[in-house]
Amino acid sequence: MNIDDTDVTAQSSKDTFGLVQRVTVFFIYLLILFGARFVITNRGLPFGGGQDIWFISGISMLAFTTVLSPYFVRPRNSLINCLATSLLLWSIDLSSLQSTRNFVEWFRWCSFSLTLITSICASIAIIFQNVDPLESPKRSYINVVCYRLSTTFGKAEVVYTLPSSISIFGFHSSNVEAMSLLGLFWILVVSTKPIEMAWQLVRDISSLGLSLAKASFDGTIERIDSPNIVRVNLNSNSSWRSNTTKMVCLADGSQLTALPLFSQVRDSGLIGTGLCLGKADFLIKDAVPGSVYSRTDKLDRAQLIKDFFHLAFDANIIGFVVEQSTISVIKFEVAGDQVLRSGDLVFCRQNESTVFYQILDASTKEEDFERNPRGMHVVSAIQIGIQDENGGLVKYSWLPEMNTPVFLPVDQNQIKSTTDSPQDIQLGVIPRSSLAVKARFKELLEFHTAILGVTGTGKTELAFDIIRHAVNNKCKVFCVDFTAEYAKRLSDCNPQALGLDDKQNRELDELVTQIEFGQFKSETEKKKLDEYIKRIRPEVEKRVDGFLRPDTAALGIFDLPDIANTRATLRATELYLSAIFSWARKNRKARNILIVLEEAHTIIPELNFFGFDKGDTQVVIGRMAQIALQGRKYGIGLLIVSQRTALVSKTLLSQCNTYLTFSLVDKTSLEYLSSVYSPEMVANIPNLSQIQMLAYGKAVRSERPVIIQIPFDPKKKEASEKLDVKIVSAAGLQAATGKAVNVPPQ
Repeated sequence: MNIDDTDVTAQSSKDTFGLVQRVTVFFIYLLILFGARFVITNRGLPFGGGQDIWFISGISMLAFTTVLSPYFVRPRNSLINCLATSLLLWSIDLSSLQSTRNFVEWFRWCSFSLTLITSICASIAIIFQNVDPLESPKRSYINVVCYRLSTTFGKAEVVYTLPSSISIFGFHSSNVEAMSLLGLFWILVVSTKPIEMAWQLVRDISSLGLSLAKASFDGTIERIDSPNIVRVNLNSNSSWRSNTTKMVCLADGSQLTALPLFSQVRDSGLIGTGLCLGKADFLIKDAVPGSVYSRTDKLDRAQLIKDFFHLAFDANIIGFVVEQSTISVIKFEVAGDQVLRSGDLVFCRQNESTVFYQILDASTKEEDFERNPRGMHVVSAIQIGIQDENGGLVKYSWLPEMNTPVFLPVDQNQIKSTTDSPQDIQLGVIPRSSLAVKARFKELLEFHTAILGVTGTGKTELAFDIIRHAVNNKCKVFCVDFTAEYAKRLSDCNPQALGLDDKQNRELDELVTQIEFGQFKSETEKKKLDEYIKRIRPEVEKRVDGFLRPDTAALGIFDLPDIANTRATLRATELYLSAIFSWARKNRKARNILIVLEEAHTIIPELNFFGFDKGDTQVVIGRMAQIALQGRKYGIGLLIVSQRTALVSKTLLSQCNTYLTFSLVDKTSLEYLSSVYSPEMVANIPNLSQIQMLAYGKAVRSERPVIIQIPFDPKKKEASEKLDVKIVSAAGLQAATGKAVNVPPQ
């Protein structure tokens, strides 16, 4: 990692120039450069050539150091400086030089080598900036060396002086007076930058005039918790409100800007806790070391926090990391009165990276300041990682230091995904943000997915979204649905009715019923059923071929409205599943096929929970297991939807590599999911609210489990309510139609 010291006691003074001031100063320098060029060299507009390289280098250096440098972070600015200078050195034409050409040529290539090596060091420092010293000590050593070299030799004042020296002492050597004046001008004006010096000097002189009479004394420092937390013994009349700013004078006399966070009672006095944000931009004259004063000027608290921690968006400090934190789960003490909820997105800054965490749980704790204990909340938040270039979340390999601030975004819409792939399906967003969590549809299809949750949590609506996404991506979707909802709710996808016709349904139902009520073992009845299955199988295969062969997306709904016998349902389901798998084997990956099992426990139940003949169930489970194990080879994926893991065949459920889990409360399901999620996550599953889910697996663009909020869609609720049947009474019907209604006698 980079070796910049982040302790507040070592922070340099912040740049007090705004963008307008920086641009103004740059234009002043530009006028000075033009004036010096005209007076010293008696040349008008620059037309290029070696004599004007000093002028071009001066403009480049001043533009970077005055206007652009605040937007770059070391060693990136070194890389930019060195690359620009290397190109300039490479392109210099020295053919016009006579007596000094050999020396200037030698100096040019030495300078070029220096800038090139510095560019390489800066690139290595950027690549290795987040290397963990414990995991890769050699790379960490290389990073330290390259960082120091690049930031030392890559300064704008160093690299831009090289080509300007060639121009001044090479192309102006024939005129000693001009050469001397240009060299002096470069040192006194371009390198020293007197305008900023004068500007800052005026500010310093004016700030030194601030006396203690203009700043009220608030108290004395009790202690400082490394790196940035200050505890203050407050005066009885002191104000420690969060909308004020303070000045803290340390034992060495340095003065820091501090933001009040919260206060607590200790005996008859108050202890204030604040956050130090680096050296102050003005000083209090005659300040006493160990004292704290109120600032009279108004500072933008949000902007101070944003600038000091290099945040890309506005955020509030909600707490500080405390003991017993780990890489995967941090604990933080809540600072002040904060309204937090389970699932909220918070973050810490670590080595210039924004590491996101998600609140899982909280507990109360007592902090004893020797006397008068203070009650506080300690929150547990699980790491969900940092955003990668694909918009996903990847693990971060280390934990924040003690007392590191924890932030909560001010505006949830400021945190968004960095990229958007049309193949991805958006599952939802992380609570308190617009950070979308997406799933790679290819992995969701090939490696099988399970949607679990009790009734009314939103699992079927999520299944509808996945099905629509699959159809839009030219996938053949085969839904096994005995709830009679899919065809109506997915009418916009032009579903096709697949299954047996009415006559075949009745015949199959009758044959299975004869087996159940036949003689012992029912050999004759079973033989008739097997013959019937063989007879209708070619017709089923023909229907499946007609569904899968066309080169267009399609949605097929398989239901059996006229069959009430469970064993008949299983045999009919097996017929179609076998036909689909057989077609896919013959036409390897010719089509992407998604098989959706709604209320999966009715199709692939756990055998221990059912008392009927296991033979038919085992046939279906065996076929589904074959699809789960081999389906990826042939382009078949599974989407299992169920209310409880206990009722679903573990043979099939264990083949799922992606789990989308809504609220579950039964012990068996939670015990099974303990092999999928961490104990902290499993404990949080019963606490998930409606349309909240826990997502994890191969398809999810997050390397850690993450709680997702599905945005409420009133159109979905309206579409679901349209399926409800309302029975109108005779009186109501008469009132609606205006006609008398005869009610049959009871």
